[in-house]
Amino acid sequence: MGGAERVLFGSDYPVESLGEAVRFARSLKLSVEDIERIMSSTRKKCSGLPSDVSIVDAEVDRGKYEWILEEGFSGLYLWHARRTLHSAELVRVALVGGEPAGLVIPKRIGADIGYVYYIAVAKRFRGRGVGGALLDDVLAFSLRMVD
Repeated sequence: MGGAERVLFGSDYPVESLGEAVRFARSLKLSVEDIERIMSSTRKKCSGLPSDVSIVDAEVDRGKYEWILEEGFSGLYLWHARRTLHSAELVRVALVGGEPAGLVIPKRIGADIGYVYYIAVAKRFRGRGVGGALLDDVLAFSLRMVD
């Protein structure tokens, strides 16, 4: 980890919630560009992460992503994940070579408070940094939204 990453995410200054991370990042007076650079460097450290990964807002027809949830959840969790997929305000999808590889469903509940409902990665993309890239994206997105 580099210096800025260690400060934000290392054991020297641990944060336990998104709100805490946002407040801490704001106290450092980091620019949006610095935050995105930190997130980008984290993705680059995932040696198996495909170079052609992109993270985008889900298409209007969210049913096409249910198979990703089915690979990761069962029972009540799967039922609720499907329901949340269709009702959530925001769903972000990781694409690898244009193919859906994973998704994250975040929830914003205040100016600097939020959480992740669900995160799921398709079986064949697991262990390659896709989940980490989704979390990085949600954190960067949340930090951009802070006034």
